[in-house]
Amino acid sequence: MKVWRSGGKVYAYAKQTCSRQAVVLRPTVALSANGGRDGWTDAAKACKFAKTCKTKKVSLKAKRGKTYRASNSGTATLGRPSGNDMFWPPSTVAHATYKAR
Repeated sequence: MKVWRSGGKVYAYAKQTCSRQAVVLRPTVALSANGGRDGWTDAAKACKFAKTCKTKKVSLKAKRGKTYRASNSGTATLGRPSGNDMFWPPSTVAHATYKAR
């Protein structure tokens, strides 16, 4: 996860990196302002037979005093695909926050 501000916007993207090649990497990024009350946006990507995969950059208008949170609940298929690939433990969800000043 990376979250930053540039000009009048807050940006974020998600990146997954594995130590060995995965069959499919599926990073997702969701960026929200004040828990979604002041806006949210998301993006996802799937990369086949890759060690690294990154989503496109998403953005929201920066507003003073608002807290922005980005999370990556992406999944990966390391071996033979199965239904369990889509449900990773919640403790593996990466997130980052940014407080606009």
